[in-house]
Amino acid sequence: MTRKRAVVGFAALALAMSACSLNTGGTQEEDSKDLACGDVKLAYIGPLTGASQTFGTTAFDGVKLARKDFEKKNPDCKIAGIERFDTQGDPGQAPALTQKAVGNEDIVGVVGPGFSGEVKAALPILDEAGVPSITSSATNADLSKQGWKVFHRTVGNDDVETTGLVDYLVDDQEIKTVAVVDNGQAYGKGSADLFIGKIKKKGVKVVLNDSVDAANQDYSSTVIAVNAKKPDAVFCGCLYPEAGRIVKQLRSANSKATFVSPAGAYSPDFIKDAGASSAEGAYVSAASAPIGKFPGYEKFAAAWEKEYDTVPDVYSPEAYDAATAYLTAIKEGNRTRSSINTWLDKADFDGLSGRIRFSDGGDVDRDEVTIYRVEDGKFKVIAQVPVAS
Repeated sequence: MTRKRAVVGFAALALAMSACSLNTGGTQEEDSKDLACGDVKLAYIGPLTGASQTFGTTAFDGVKLARKDFEKKNPDCKIAGIERFDTQGDPGQAPALTQKAVGNEDIVGVVGPGFSGEVKAALPILDEAGVPSITSSATNADLSKQGWKVFHRTVGNDDVETTGLVDYLVDDQEIKTVAVVDNGQAYGKGSADLFIGKIKKKGVKVVLNDSVDAANQDYSSTVIAVNAKKPDAVFCGCLYPEAGRIVKQLRSANSKATFVSPAGAYSPDFIKDAGASSAEGAYVSAASAPIGKFPGYEKFAAAWEKEYDTVPDVYSPEAYDAATAYLTAIKEGNRTRSSINTWLDKADFDGLSGRIRFSDGGDVDRDEVTIYRVEDGKFKVIAQVPVAS
């Protein structure tokens, strides 16, 4: 804890003792005014190592770049730092790591957690402690329906994403039958359930609904079941590690079905794991800024490549926007958890990923879904499907 925060805390304690039962209601705001930018920190909670680390490292890189850009423009407002809490993609590790973040009083906001299962495990702790959270990649539609007062996200949810994907598959690809596979996790299962409900309403027949263990390497039983049904398409509610293995094994078994997955499969590692020939023609959807197409992309990509010697990934802009929201709130004098959360609830600004304005549940309004297809070993934007708000 910083010296200034300790002094403020002592003064607040003395005031409380002298006033006995009197509650002035102004302590948080007074603390905020007395604290400097350099007295506070942010935190990132998500997968920085492990099988699905790409989503976490990309998000953390977005946060770091946002801080660098912001402090270059605002040299008089430099925060004390950004703490990292690596979940390894395991929701079971999220509660203990979240408790550590909450216990550090200098941390006034969290970017993350990265995955939907992690959010479900961590948000009750963050909400009780009043620590604001902005996830740039957790898309499970139910997360914004839990009544959490500190939950926010800069990415469209699975309900929006699945609506756009289903419209594209039915209206453009004329899919008539589909096999649905999920990884049994909060993100994958939730996405698959939404997909089934929406595509059935469009008159498409779901010929198979199967779950796999994300940790397994061999999905031969699922591949055999898929091939027996001969569907037009296979939807995989998965993250990129298992999605890569499944499509590779499907192609090895001579399946010609169109392979489709939500944004959890968007990663260069999906193509690498599947092999370029197996990944070719696969479709991935995302309710996020279209990589390579959004306004300001070229400048953002140049800065990203200069910093990291690679190109931005899906959700990179959303992570950048999440950090920018916090940094802007801090610059405007909000330096307590409570005052920052209040600022976020009223925020309304144009970010890289689109308009950042949070609903009562913490969602941002996204009315377009990007459809990518793997072509020549790279993800290419082939459609942007409008979705009614």
